[in-house]
Amino acid sequence: MFRVYRKMKHGKLMYGSKDVILKMVIYVVQWRHSMFLERTHLPEDDIRHWSKFPSFAPLLSQVEADGGKSLDLSNCTYIFMRWKEQYFVNVGIDCGLTIVGFYYVCFSCSDGSINGFYYDPNSSPFQKLELKCSNEKHLGFTFSSYQLQ
Repeated sequence: MFRVYRKMKHGKLMYGSKDVILKMVIYVVQWRHSMFLERTHLPEDDIRHWSKFPSFAPLLSQVEADGGKSLDLSNCTYIFMRWKEQYFVNVGIDCGLTIVGFYYVCFSCSDGSINGFYYDPNSSPFQKLELKCSNEKHLGFTFSSYQLQ
């Protein structure tokens, strides 16, 4: 479950603090391809969002040069992803929430944290997603507030 606190441009809270269950599709960035979305998305938006992650700074020049296609990240301690909401599970279509956008996400393999930024050109920029985990020793990293299926 994700608690939704996304705001519209004028700052009005869209949906209060109700727990909302989202069905999401997760895309791991394939480095042999490109960091950029191919469709109608602008590479400048991609660069601006990926650059919000401190872990992306060492990769920036190569991504600007060729989209990241020549990067060797086999030993990288971060996994960069895009998360796209498909639909809301427990609220109706008239709830006022939108799933037009998607999340730029960075998973840290070393501490299990997940950080992200929501992108929707009609929404407030750089809405932050921050998910912390607990290290359960022999079980590895666990999260109490969401699950991936």
